[in-house]
Amino acid sequence: MIRLFALIACVACFLVACTSPDARQSDGAQALFIPGSELVAGGGGTRPEDQNGDTTPVSGAGGQRPTKITVHAAVLEALTYNWQILFAREQETIASLGADEAKSFMIPFVTGGVRYDRLSTQPSAVFAPAGGGIETTFPTSPTSQYNAEIRADFPVFASGRYLYSYRAAKLSAQGASHDRAATEMDVAELVTSAAYDLQLTIELVEVALENERAFDRQVKDARSQFDAGRVTKEAVLEAEVEHLNAVRTRERQETLVPIQAMVLNRFLGRKSDAPIEILDAPLNEKPTWVESNILEAALLGRPEINSARLGLDAAEKNSKAVCGGEAPELRGSLGWTATDNDFQNPKDNGFFRLDLEVPIYRGGGSRARIRSAKRQIEQARIRLRDIEAAVENEVSQVFREVNEEFKDIRVAERSVELQTEALRIQRRKFENGRATSRDVLTSTSVLTEAKVAAVSALYDYNVALMKLHRVRGADPRLAPQAKPE
Repeated sequence: MIRLFALIACVACFLVACTSPDARQSDGAQALFIPGSELVAGGGGTRPEDQNGDTTPVSGAGGQRPTKITVHAAVLEALTYNWQILFAREQETIASLGADEAKSFMIPFVTGGVRYDRLSTQPSAVFAPAGGGIETTFPTSPTSQYNAEIRADFPVFASGRYLYSYRAAKLSAQGASHDRAATEMDVAELVTSAAYDLQLTIELVEVALENERAFDRQVKDARSQFDAGRVTKEAVLEAEVEHLNAVRTRERQETLVPIQAMVLNRFLGRKSDAPIEILDAPLNEKPTWVESNILEAALLGRPEINSARLGLDAAEKNSKAVCGGEAPELRGSLGWTATDNDFQNPKDNGFFRLDLEVPIYRGGGSRARIRSAKRQIEQARIRLRDIEAAVENEVSQVFREVNEEFKDIRVAERSVELQTEALRIQRRKFENGRATSRDVLTSTSVLTEAKVAAVSALYDYNVALMKLHRVRGADPRLAPQAKPE
C-alpha cells in the first residue's frame, strides 16, 4: 500500500509541476507579451501623448486634450497600438507555439493514471468434499482494487518525420516574424502618408485663406475703381463671384481636416475624434541614394523576400516530413504499474515495449500527400521569384518617383516666385488703369494654383521618401525624420 501511495504522490507532483505558473510562463507565455497591449486590452494606462503631449485642457469633446506629435512618434505609436500589427504579432506568436508543439513530438510523452474498482458482492466459490462433509465458501477475486500506472512513450525511429516537421514549423515561425515586419513597414508608410495628408490639408486651408483675402482685396479695389468711374459694374460682380468661390474652396478644405485626422487616428489605434496635431516641417533635401545600392539592400533586407525564402525552405522540410510519415515507424514505451487489493499482497512491475507500425495500403492517400508536398515546393519557388521581380520593379518605380517629386518641388517654387511677381505687376497696372479686373483675378487664381502645386509637391516628396525607405527593407523606426516646426 505504501508503494501505491508513493506512486500516486509522484504522479500528482508531476502534474502540478506541469501546470504551475512558472512552467506555463516558460512554455512561451512571454512571447505573447506585446508592448502596450495591456493598455489596449484594459483600456487604461498612459499613452505616449499623455506623457509628451500638450497638457492644456480644452472645452468640449469630453475633456480631450490636443495631441502634438511628430510623424516619427506617430509611427512608433502605430507600431505599438495598430490593430493590423497586433494581429500580425499574434500570428507570429501562434506560429512560434506551433513550432513548440512540433518539437514536443520528439520528446518522451509521459502519462500517468490511477484506477479504483469495487464490486458490491465479492465473487466466491464453494468447495464440497468428495466424500461428504462441510462445504467451504472462499473468495475468488477482491471486492476492491487499486491500480496505478506511469508510462513514457517515445519515438525510436520515424524516418525523420518529427524532426523535419519541427524544422518546417520553426521556419514558418521565422517567416511569420518577417511577415510581421512587412506589416510594420506597410503601416508605417500608411501612417506617414496619413500624417502628411493631414498637414497638406491644413496647408491648403492656409493657401485658400490667402486666396480668399486676395480676392476680398480685389473686390474692394474694384468697388473703389467703380466709384471713381474707371470700371464697370461687371468688374465688381466678377470680383465678388471669385471671392465667393474662394470662400467655398476654403470651407471645403476645412471640412477635410477632421476626416484626415480621423484616418490618422485609426492607424494609431485611437478614437476617431481624438484631436491631433503634427509638428514636423517636411523635408526639402535633395536625394543622394544610388538605385543599384537600394536594389541590393532591398533584395537582402525586404521581409517579404525573406519570408518567401523561409517558406521555400519550410516547404522542402515539410516534404521530407511527409515522406517520413509514410515510412515504417518504431516507437518505444517504458513504464511502471502497481496493484493493491484486499485479496493479495501489493505488487508492482516495470515494463518496456517496442511497437513497429508499417503502412501497407492507405487508399492512395500516401501518394497524394507526397505529390501535394512536392507541388507546394514548386509553388513556394514561384512565389519567391514573383516577389523578387515585384520588388525590383517597385524599387525602380519609387526611386524615379522620389527624383521626379523633388524636381516638381523646384519647378513649383520657381512658379510661385514668377506668379507672385506677375500678380504684383497686374495690380499696379490695374491701379493705373492699364489692366482690367479680370486680369488681376486671373493672376490671383494662377498664383493660388502655383502655391497649391508647391505645397502638394513638397508633401508628395516626403511620402515618396517613406516609400523609398520601405522598399529598401529598412526598419521603419529608423526612417528619415523631419525637424519639428
